[in-house]
Amino acid sequence: QKLPSTNITRPYQSCSLQVAPGIERDRPVLGLPPKKGHWYTGMEYSHDNATRSELNPFFYGVTLVHKLKSYTYQADALSANLALNFSYYKTPQTYRVEWEPPAEDGTGGYIRWYTNGHFIYGITGANLNITGSEIPSEAMYLIMNTAVASSWGFPAPCPSGCDCECFECGNSDCECALPEGYCDNFPAS
Repeated sequence: QKLPSTNITRPYQSCSLQVAPGIERDRPVLGLPPKKGHWYTGMEYSHDNATRSELNPFFYGVTLVHKLKSYTYQADALSANLALNFSYYKTPQTYRVEWEPPAEDGTGGYIRWYTNGHFIYGITGANLNITGSEIPSEAMYLIMNTAVASSWGFPAPCPSGCDCECFECGNSDCECALPEGYCDNFPAS
């Protein structure tokens, strides 16, 4: 199923960096590409047909409101999506994130995402100049969210004999709702 305003189909992988301060005015409309000059520029996307990635127009970040107004700020999400085909559910995949922190003055640095050794998406410190943000220099963590839900593209259609009310590996009532071989990708039992 093709996503609106993009050539990416469901299911998909999203690579994302959350930054602050963010762009407060003339923000992009969710689901649509940003207007020229109103969003970050220069991010790198994969142009290889097998791993083609595109800007994620479905989440541009949120305003984080706090009781003390001086603590309220706009956070932006810079992300790219990669369509996943059936082969991603047949064998284990390798995901890699490369991170180079900025120099002490906050310039430079980058974050790059790879899947199975193929470049998917990249952000450099120069891409963040629009707001004065920088590539993170503090310790970070990686979130791997499998986002298993019918709204993320599977199963489509629901297999016969399965009610698709739940999506859980190891539970015979729920496992039928997942693509064949999907649960084999997880080493935990």
